[in-house]
Amino acid sequence: MEKSLRDGTCNVLLSDTYRILGSSLQEDIDFVSNTRKYVVSDMYISRKQLGPVMRANDVEWRHIVEGTRYWSSRAFHVGFGKDDSSCPAKNGDEFDGSINFFNGVHCVGNLGEIFQRSLGSHVIGVPTIPMIDVVKLGDLNCNDCENILTTDSYLRQIVDAGKLKCGIYLDPLLNITTTSVSTLIAEQFCRAIAVVIFQGKPNAAEITHLEEIDFSEFPEEFDIILGTSWREVTSNDEGYLLPRADEWAPNVAYFFHDKFIFNGTKFNGVGKADTFMTSAKRSSKSIAQLVASIFTAIVDAQRRGISRANSKKMPLVEFFGEGLEFMARDVVAFAGNYDDIFEEAYAKSDGLTERGDWNVVLQNSGVDSAKLPTIFCLVNHGMCPPTEYGFEIVPDVYYWDWEY
Repeated sequence: MEKSLRDGTCNVLLSDTYRILGSSLQEDIDFVSNTRKYVVSDMYISRKQLGPVMRANDVEWRHIVEGTRYWSSRAFHVGFGKDDSSCPAKNGDEFDGSINFFNGVHCVGNLGEIFQRSLGSHVIGVPTIPMIDVVKLGDLNCNDCENILTTDSYLRQIVDAGKLKCGIYLDPLLNITTTSVSTLIAEQFCRAIAVVIFQGKPNAAEITHLEEIDFSEFPEEFDIILGTSWREVTSNDEGYLLPRADEWAPNVAYFFHDKFIFNGTKFNGVGKADTFMTSAKRSSKSIAQLVASIFTAIVDAQRRGISRANSKKMPLVEFFGEGLEFMARDVVAFAGNYDDIFEEAYAKSDGLTERGDWNVVLQNSGVDSAKLPTIFCLVNHGMCPPTEYGFEIVPDVYYWDWEY
């Protein structure tokens, strides 16, 4: 394609921006003054979000894949990377059978180094962006789907018990209390889930605040745990996979703390990501899917400009079966959209935690697409650098700076 553009066989090249900026065309591409040979349009047809696909029943392997990605990103943000002297494969150390996520960083490089290796001289940016994100609602139709509240054995137990048992972890490292905004948001999400499972009964959520948790196993007395992060249940400070990490099934992140703790020091930037957690050992996957869909509806309502007053504009959801078609409307009629939940929780909170730049819904629109090769700050489990982050200055080409 590059050759065809250069020799005039074609007059326009359509490709991924990463490929274009990593190609032999990069030295002739202009972003500002149109004085070079080629220009990249600001209009994008699509923005691909690529990710790994793994077998759902192999939980430990999924954690290893996710852990490798997570620690590669965190190493990039903190500032250490490829180091042959620490790579067992390079210095002759024998494999001892343990899992160490840092080996991937030391032997191959951090996420920035991996990207940079493919992009040549073009710099990678880490912009400040909203972090609350889910997939957009797609095809919700189903003519013959069964009601999961009756067909799924574990969900049926919850219905028969008449209550949803929610545990909310009060993280002592972040000084989280029962009046923290993250706790109050978690409580409202528990009630929203109860509204769906118990057909409009938010009080069916039985909420317990937990000051400590043994992360080696999921507490079986609860149906769902909030206030914990993927990192806490899968690794320790050395980057090792905990022995019983397959106990936990991390779900979508609903709140990002605005501080980043590294080696005991607290920095500004995206810190811990609070997620919905369910038990990986239980046979039911339906509760995890249901929770993710409920949160998706709340975020989708924000994107559509829908709140309690016009909740009937939310689409019907048919794929969970008869009786749950109105779940998106019911959730929004009760809790509102994401902003509603945050603002109402903040008004009741101790006021010590601001929204920051992170707890805002990502719109996923073309206008928000990155103009340059970009590594986002872990939309699901992110950490950002604790300092200002600027771009390399390339002669005759100018880049914007982002500041934390």
